Amino acid sequence: MELKRIYGITHGGSRRQIVSLKPQSDIAKQLGIDVKTMQRLKKLQTLSPELQQLIEDGSVKYTTALNVWTKLSPDEQHKFFNQNFYIPEVYHFKVSIFIL
Repeated sequence: MELKRIYGITHGGSRRQIVSLKPQSDIAKQLGIDVKTMQRLKKLQTLSPELQQLIEDGSVKYTTALNVWTKLSPDEQHKFFNQNFYIPEVYHFKVSIFIL
């Protein structure tokens, strides 16, 4: 996704730009992944940071996130996380470990 930022591609980019844009297929090839995988990863980046962390931790499969969470608004994602994953005692314990 960093290459997309560097090459200035957002929603396909403007065809009127002087800078030549690389198609998603070229960027995906550079990364060694297929275009569909790149699109999935981009979609996962729209999730709230809390939900992204659950995927990174391996607590939730990315396919679940793609099929369910990406369809929720940011407010719905936050509410879902707080109702299903946020346990104040555990969170406080994890934070206090890093503070000590």
